[in-house]
Amino acid sequence: EVRHWTQERVRDTFREDAARLVVDLRPDAQLCYHDPDHDPGGRYPLDALVTGRRDVGLLFVANDDQCRDATISLHMFERWERPLDSVVIFSNQEAIARKPMARLGDIAGKLFSSLAVARDRLPDWLTERTEPTSSG
Repeated sequence: EVRHWTQERVRDTFREDAARLVVDLRPDAQLCYHDPDHDPGGRYPLDALVTGRRDVGLLFVANDDQCRDATISLHMFERWERPLDSVVIFSNQEAIARKPMARLGDIAGKLFSSLAVARDRLPDWLTERTEPTSSG
């Protein structure tokens, strides 16, 4: 019983840990973002939006349902012609079924297979896309 609780607890903190990572990198990140013009009801959210030279939408995916929801949200941003680089951070990409993963992979700009990989690689990736270019 303790083992089951521990697994559930670990699974539950993934989204919080991913959000914390994004906010630590960019304190101005907007968590639980939805486009107020096209989606006032918030039906197609991003887990975070980082604005800058190029806006970056981030999605945190831990299971097949979240994978499908992320795919739908990204398709809607594309339909609205909203310029956006997208990044998906998985709890464990290998746990996602092949079909939903393939659909998300077709539309997402960048995939990080785990939070550990994102901690290592997201800082540079995010800086390259959101920081103003240096003049000189």
